[in-house]
Amino acid sequence: KTTLSQNAFNYLMEVGLNIMQQQLSSLSVPDISGSTHTPVGDISYSLTSIVISDVDVSSSSSISIVPGSGLTIQMAQVSAHVHMDWHYSTHGIVHISDSGSADVDISGSTITAQLSVGQSGGRAQITNVQCSVDIQNLNINVHGGASWLYQIFINIFSGQIKSSVQSALQSAITSNIMQGANKALDTLPMTEVVSEHVAINYELTQDPNFQSSYMTLDGLGEFFDVRHPTDAPFTAPAMPDTAEDKMVQFFVSDYVADSAGYAFWQAGDLELLNITDSEVPKSSPVRLNTTDLGQFIPNLPVKYPNMLVQLDVRSTNSIISEFSSQGAYITAPGELVVYAQDSHGYLYHAFTLNVVAVCAGIVGVVGNNVTGSVKLLNATLSVKETDIGPFDPTSLEQVVDFLLQEGLLPMINKKLANGFGLPVVSGLTFVNPEVLWDDRYFYISTDITYTPTDMDADTDKDTD
Repeated sequence: KTTLSQNAFNYLMEVGLNIMQQQLSSLSVPDISGSTHTPVGDISYSLTSIVISDVDVSSSSSISIVPGSGLTIQMAQVSAHVHMDWHYSTHGIVHISDSGSADVDISGSTITAQLSVGQSGGRAQITNVQCSVDIQNLNINVHGGASWLYQIFINIFSGQIKSSVQSALQSAITSNIMQGANKALDTLPMTEVVSEHVAINYELTQDPNFQSSYMTLDGLGEFFDVRHPTDAPFTAPAMPDTAEDKMVQFFVSDYVADSAGYAFWQAGDLELLNITDSEVPKSSPVRLNTTDLGQFIPNLPVKYPNMLVQLDVRSTNSIISEFSSQGAYITAPGELVVYAQDSHGYLYHAFTLNVVAVCAGIVGVVGNNVTGSVKLLNATLSVKETDIGPFDPTSLEQVVDFLLQEGLLPMINKKLANGFGLPVVSGLTFVNPEVLWDDRYFYISTDITYTPTDMDADTDKDTD
C-alpha cells in the first residue's frame, strides 16, 4: 500500500505547475473572423496570429483532496499576455480597410481544474479533467489604425478575445494535465524481474482511495514464478492508511515476504546448494572431511575413513516471515544431506538432517530500493536418515551454525543487498527515508523530490 499525504500533493502541484507554465509559454489561438455593424458601416474583420504568452499560474495556487473522487487544483491571480494582428474592411460603396496589431494583458483570473483519478489495467490513471477559466481583467492596447477605432475595437472584440483565450487555456490545461500526469503514471512499474525465474507484481487491486488529507493506492505486492504464475497461499493482513507526517508512506506486509519465499521455492531457486571443503573459509577450524567431523560424530570416520565431505543444502518448504514491532523473524525449513567422497569422486550417503533455521531480518532503503539482510539466530537439527548408525545431531549445531553464517547466509545476503524497487514514477527520489515496524508489516516513511523526465515535458502547445 502507498499513501500520499496532502504535503506530497502540495509539492507535486508546485512541480507540475512549473512544468505547465513552461509549456504554456507560447500558445496559439485559432483565428477570429466575422462581420458586424459599426458607426462607419458594416465591416468584415479578422483577428489573426493570436498567441498567448507569459502565462503565470504560480502566484496563488492550491490543491485539495476531494474524498471519494480525486483532486481539485485552484489557481488564483492568473496573468497572461496576448498578442494578435487585426484587419477590417467596410462593405459600402466607399471601400475602407485598415490593419494593425493589439496587445492584451490579462490579470486577476482564476483557473480551476478538477481531476478524477482511477485505475486501468492495474495502473493509476487520470480519467477525466474538468477545467474552467474565468478571466476577470482585460487591458487592450491597439497599435495602428485611426484613434477613433480604439473604443470600437474594445466594444466589438473584447468579448470574443476573452472567450477564445478562455477556451484555448481550458483546452491546453486539460491536455497538459491529462497527458503530462498520465505519461508520468505510465512509468510506474507493473512488474519487476528480481531473478531469472521470479518477478513481483505491483498492479493496483482497486481504484485509488481519496480521503480528506491523503490518498492511498492498494497494490498486489506479490512475488511469482514467471514460468508458472500461481497465487501465494497466504492472506494479506489489514494495514493502516497512514502512520506518519512525511510526504509518502509505503506499507509492506509479511504477505509480500511470504509470497517471495513461496515463489523462490516454487521456482526451484532454493532446491539445492552444494558446499565442499574448497568453499569453506580458510579461517574455519573444522574442514569438510570425515576426520574433522569425526570429533562430533565418531561413527562417520569409522565407516568412511579419510574422505572429503560434501554437503547438499535444500529447502523443503517455503520460507515464512513474521513481522512485528520488534522487527522481522524468518523461519526457513530445509535439509542438510551429508556425503562422504572417495578419491575417485564417488559420493556415499552418510546421513540427512532436518534443519529449521530461524533468522532475524533487517530491512533498509538504498535509492528507491528496499534492501535486506538476514542474521542467524538459531538452527534446530534432527536426524531424518542415517547410514552410519544413530548419533546425537545436537553435536553438530556449532558446525551447522558456522556453515550457515560463513557460507550460506553471505550468499543470500549478497542477493538481498540488491533488493527490489518500490513502485514509483520515473524521476522521483526518496529524501531521508525511515523504516518502522508494526504488527505484520513495516513501512517506509519518506519525503520526496521529483525531477520530471523528458517524456513529462512533451505536450502539444497548439490548440489549432
